[in-house]
Amino acid sequence: MPEDQFQGGRHSRQSLLSEAMNSLTDQEFCPFSESIIIATICSRAVLHGQQASVENVYGRVKSQLWERHFWIEELLKSRSLVLGLHNSQNMMETDGLLIFAKMASQSIMLYLCQILESKSWIKPEDQNAVLMVKERAAQAAQELAVLSDSLVHLGLFKVHETPALNCAMITNIS
Repeated sequence: MPEDQFQGGRHSRQSLLSEAMNSLTDQEFCPFSESIIIATICSRAVLHGQQASVENVYGRVKSQLWERHFWIEELLKSRSLVLGLHNSQNMMETDGLLIFAKMASQSIMLYLCQILESKSWIKPEDQNAVLMVKERAAQAAQELAVLSDSLVHLGLFKVHETPALNCAMITNIS
């Protein structure tokens, strides 16, 4: 649930992870939940890459590869649209989880492109799909550059000063 609802004691029911993953709706979640969803998509992308490698080794590249690939891309697109709703400068400056979720989703797009680039089994008829994936990866790289600029505005952890340690105590420790 969103942090303000939790802190205010107003509990609301949110979707389970499986529900959020299976629906391509534009339902907006709090940044922490979005980070969990993006991390789950990342794990599915890694699994997709492993399956593609195994299929490549055994020479059994099937249409399921493209189905998995485009399914993961659709998940990313839908979550990226929702994450794009959080573009206010104030929100970007104060919420590190939001920036993390956005950067992770763009990184997954780069990884999906890397999966295709590393395979020798791409057929000539697949070239258009590969070009589309490369174009989306180039856009993701540009978005990552913009997001990395916003990291400068992100506040550092609050540090509480402790009383100065006695020099004799420090020398006794070492």
